Amino acid sequence: MVAGWSRPVGLYQVHPITNYVILSGAIVVLALVGAVLQDRKKSGGDAAGWPAWQSRTSNLPFVAIMQRRARFGNFGTHALAGGVAVWLLASWVHGPLAGWPAGIWRWLA
Repeated sequence: MVAGWSRPVGLYQVHPITNYVILSGAIVVLALVGAVLQDRKKSGGDAAGWPAWQSRTSNLPFVAIMQRRARFGNFGTHALAGGVAVWLLASWVHGPLAGWPAGIWRWLA
């Protein structure tokens, strides 16, 4: 049993323990500040290509796609099938390793 987790009643419930809240906040701050600092570093290293790259990408997932600055895709059927196969394998192996099924295997088991 992991500290901070209650007994399972179908799904685990997380208790808001001060240490966990501080750790989670630090991870969020590091992610946001780190993204800004990486952008600043890259813009200094590639001053010619950086504005073009920044115009077609976003720091938030899928925002550039929703704003039609980028396209979702450009991957073949092999990549899609491989991704599905890896996901199925990873979610299946969760059962033997963790003791309960995950993903689609929860409903098939």
